[in-house]
Amino acid sequence: MSQKTLERLDITLRRINAHPEYSLYVRKETLGAIRRDAIRHSIAIEDESEATGCQSSYSKRDRQFGTNIERAWDHLARSGITTASLASLGHLIEPANNPTANYRNIEVTIGTVPPSAPERIIYEMDSLAYTLQRADIHPVLRSIEAHARLAHIHPYTDGNGRAARLLQNFTLEQAAYPPAIIPVNERELYASLLRKALEARVNLGSRIDAPHQCEAIFHQYLTSKVLNSAQALEEALQQRRMYTVTVESQKGVDVGMLQAMAKRVRGHGRRTDSSGVSVKVNGKNGHHKRQRTLEVTGDIGIDELNGILERCQVDYPITFSTEITDHIVRKKP
Repeated sequence: MSQKTLERLDITLRRINAHPEYSLYVRKETLGAIRRDAIRHSIAIEDESEATGCQSSYSKRDRQFGTNIERAWDHLARSGITTASLASLGHLIEPANNPTANYRNIEVTIGTVPPSAPERIIYEMDSLAYTLQRADIHPVLRSIEAHARLAHIHPYTDGNGRAARLLQNFTLEQAAYPPAIIPVNERELYASLLRKALEARVNLGSRIDAPHQCEAIFHQYLTSKVLNSAQALEEALQQRRMYTVTVESQKGVDVGMLQAMAKRVRGHGRRTDSSGVSVKVNGKNGHHKRQRTLEVTGDIGIDELNGILERCQVDYPITFSTEITDHIVRKKP
């Protein structure tokens, strides 16, 4: 089942990457929003009082946790994934309980799976860093390995869950995959699946390339979360395609004519199942100009848009050209 989900995910991303009408700006903006949501939920997962839903606003403490995770992310972006850079994550994420930028040097007891002994941590983190550089493992499986191995090693005194989810999403972004959002209302399910996956590794010899059924279910769970993010990304890209239409006429282009054309384009969104289309008419009433423009944004393909404009030519003596555009930064007056 996980393999089928991986295939669906890869097909979705290939379609996104090849689509000529999708905006790079919208892609960057949407991925940033998905990453921020993933961080908010990751923080809330650690708080049992928030297990029924992610709060709409951060507390002061949560904002600080979010800032810490962003700093840890930036640290990995600058330094890459190495044994040394990973040693700093605990301190960056939870400095109060990890006072130095090093792995823990004390024994800790958690759950049903014993974490690594302090003297073994550096060797196991070195092995993890090496594994995350391997090109023969699918990027999503590498991200799951980052998550599971860091959770098992438990290299920091505190903040290990947030670090595991951060490392997972960082490795995904490195490979151009969207982050996985583990929703806080699935906290108990997520914790149970992770625990069973780690128990399978310790007791049943499960591993990333030959997972026991318990671990395979955890793989499927996380892979589905990455697929959800990819589908949300494609939906945002589809609903915010952008075009500039240049309309010309030897007799001059009247603004009223443009407004009538804009109304027809907007009507496309109301007649279909799309999320709508907005059109900005550039120009003011007054003398006719030979050339004016429309800015079109919404859930409409270029062929559909051109079809509407071609029908407008039956009523108006115009020619037009349509250009796929990206975000337009307008200066304040």
